[in-house]
Amino acid sequence: LARWQRCAERSVEAHGMTPEGDGGREDEIHHGHGRGVPSSVILRVALPLISTQFSWAVQSAFATTLFKQLGATQRDLSYLRVPGPVTGLFVQPLSGAFTDYTGFRWRPIIVLACTSLCACGFLVLPLGEKNRSIPLVFLGFCVIDVSFNAADAMVRVLVADITEPRRLPLANSIVSGALGAGQLLGFASGAAGEWLSRALGGRSITSLSFACLTGLCLLVACDLAFLTACRSKAFPKKSSGGRYEALGDDGAPEEAETTELVGRPGREPSRSIGFGVLWRRPWMRRLCVMNFAAWLAWFSFIYFAPDFLGVVVMGGDPHAEPGTPPHDRYDKAQTIYSASQALAAALMLSFSAVVPRLVRRFGLRRMMGASSIALATLLGAASLLRRGDEVPSFILFALTGIPWSMTMSLPYTVVSQLSSEHERGRLMGCLNVFIVLASFASLALVGATGASSEKMLNVGAASGLVAGLLFLTCKIDDSV
Repeated sequence: LARWQRCAERSVEAHGMTPEGDGGREDEIHHGHGRGVPSSVILRVALPLISTQFSWAVQSAFATTLFKQLGATQRDLSYLRVPGPVTGLFVQPLSGAFTDYTGFRWRPIIVLACTSLCACGFLVLPLGEKNRSIPLVFLGFCVIDVSFNAADAMVRVLVADITEPRRLPLANSIVSGALGAGQLLGFASGAAGEWLSRALGGRSITSLSFACLTGLCLLVACDLAFLTACRSKAFPKKSSGGRYEALGDDGAPEEAETTELVGRPGREPSRSIGFGVLWRRPWMRRLCVMNFAAWLAWFSFIYFAPDFLGVVVMGGDPHAEPGTPPHDRYDKAQTIYSASQALAAALMLSFSAVVPRLVRRFGLRRMMGASSIALATLLGAASLLRRGDEVPSFILFALTGIPWSMTMSLPYTVVSQLSSEHERGRLMGCLNVFIVLASFASLALVGATGASSEKMLNVGAASGLVAGLLFLTCKIDDSV
């Protein structure tokens, strides 16, 4: 991760996006720390996302298949997987509003509270699996959902707070890399869990139990590194980063045109917990609608790809008796899916290092469009898979790591560039509300129609294509 971070920083520096050279004075004015907060500090601030994203990877790898093996049907998934959308709908906006109200100094404490919740989820899940209890498994995933939804918003806001404007692409690339590292470790743990559990004690330790134990150890290590960053001398005492300023014809900031998303220019932004004034911004509406379509494609993949692999490609049956060939084939599909997503996370981690360069060359909007169209192509190709196509399906699902690296960073870069400290939390919350609505739409479609996992991948392909065309043809903002 450190090598990747240095590679990303060199890529950004090569295109004049760091505070060095001509941009150094502007960044000193904006941030008040000369050369700005060191990239190593930004990296350590982003580390809690590794542990919380690890928990997300464990949920993605195990939730659908585990619920089905405990007796759930396809329609049951419409409410058993609903904790994610529900918590995202309320947790991210409220946590964003709360951190706007309490201010910069409380944000590190909130991040640590979120990771503590994640630890509770890691403890509950193995108990639910051992007792074959759907309610306990459901509770464990609920706690994890609350944790990584809140942590994702808080860390993104905190990183934007301590980063000067010209380095925001690098900072969001570091966040994307931390997410990728968490996914890589989580999915790799799920893929290798069965073999490692036997080496550590046999069948008494399941793959899920091993993954949760690994997640707890990783969480403690990441939180300690986060604490050292927040207590270091390089960590700012107050926020002055991430504020976007419109530039005049001569390239100088125009004070009268400073982008204020709440209130009027020249006034202190409102700290009230309200989202209506943010939603009335035209660029925010456009970004949220486009991101909704992109995430509808992603949720169609995240929720239903493991089951598609188990039923269509492997010919397994989640409701078969344990020890029978159909049950074993379905179990094997979960391992293949975890391995493919571990490789996808590695691709995400590698590709994130070049995202700032691509953004510099082609622009944010074009790269977001390319990301959605790439996902649509991969999901459309999945409809060509047939039973026994294990290697093609592995390669196809692994390639999703490339568009995933852009989805997890570029929309947040837009919000970071167009926001100030006092609105950033609520703006991130608004953006994530529409991600949550996409999740609701995907689950509601399954609950209403009982659509198979194969059909849901086709829905995702169509939605991704629509999102890509919207990104490419509709302007978000003059500066994007």
